[in-house]
Amino acid sequence: KISAIDPTPENISAIELSLAEKSLACPVETRVGSLVSLPYEDDQFDAVWSANVTQYLTDEELTRTLAEFVLVVRPGGIVAVKDVDISAWQFQPLSPTLMWRLIEACQGNGHVSGAMRGTHLPTWLREAGLKVIKRQTTLVERWSPLQPLEQSYVADNLKFLSHMAADLDLRPKDIATWHAIGEAPEQLINHSDFCYREMYILAVGQVPS
Repeated sequence: KISAIDPTPENISAIELSLAEKSLACPVETRVGSLVSLPYEDDQFDAVWSANVTQYLTDEELTRTLAEFVLVVRPGGIVAVKDVDISAWQFQPLSPTLMWRLIEACQGNGHVSGAMRGTHLPTWLREAGLKVIKRQTTLVERWSPLQPLEQSYVADNLKFLSHMAADLDLRPKDIATWHAIGEAPEQLINHSDFCYREMYILAVGQVPS
């Protein structure tokens, strides 16, 4: 049995609609709830899987979330966490240093800090009392020409970064560059040697027996 949790009723409804259209090998239960206070009994699950969520948590929330994971997983069970690490975020042939300066200017922004934690996830699991049994890095690359869905995804990222840059303490040349990118992301995306890169970290821990 799989139990899925999300803080918003809209997402739970979307999950249930998707489940109604599929035939799965086991039943799936859905609940609205919070990661920092899971609505489950202790030692209820063999494993917990979390993907692309911890980047949105503060350090305090991540500590509480991992403590909840440990509580609801049986001794010997698994806690697996996968998330991004934007230290490798690139939009080549755009200079990586442009991105580095933007990230540096974002220090203090909780979401950006959370998205920089990926490589440190094994440490977080260990500090939560888990035995780290796997660490894996996956580099995702998309070279030109991009598929329409990939183009849309990358364009949304570039527009987001452009909007963010407008409010940061960056050198005027950087602000102008990001503004131009946000106005016409397709000019960069359609470059013959365009390459989008992002990195994900998987950390797997075992609850002590």
